[in-house]
Amino acid sequence: MKTIPKKELQEWIQEQRGKVKAREGFNVDDYDTGWYGGEESVLTRLYDIFIADTQPSLIVAKEFSKNVGCRFISEGNYSGELFRDTLLLPKLKQAIQDDKILLIDLDGTFGYGCGWLREVFCSLTDKLCILPKHILKHVKIKSNKEPGLIETITQYILYGEPDERN
Repeated sequence: MKTIPKKELQEWIQEQRGKVKAREGFNVDDYDTGWYGGEESVLTRLYDIFIADTQPSLIVAKEFSKNVGCRFISEGNYSGELFRDTLLLPKLKQAIQDDKILLIDLDGTFGYGCGWLREVFCSLTDKLCILPKHILKHVKIKSNKEPGLIETITQYILYGEPDERN
């Protein structure tokens, strides 16, 4: 977890009090003592909001679909190819250019087929013309619902298609 200076976080909260209350359903004023060792869950939620507002993100369920589809555009709606080309590549290119980390949030969908995942992540090195380690430097995968996806996607980025590894 990234350490944020207390002053920077407090300044940000001052600017965002109404936004925090609307998004999280609690009043930050009730938890001011939390900065000195109090309510852990409140700090965690505030940290998540702070990072979401300062770090580029791509939330698949919100920005694409809860029902991700097949691998290729020609096979149907919400394909991995469409996601990669219209959402992921532009945001990842921007994150690389700005030297930031793109948070890709996979939670909130009804699951992912291996074809969809392969089409999205196996071809990133070819599409971006950079080494896999440089992609991984600028990507963070979030998958609380299926934590195993993080390792699978990392392997796809590093090594490409499973049948191409031999």
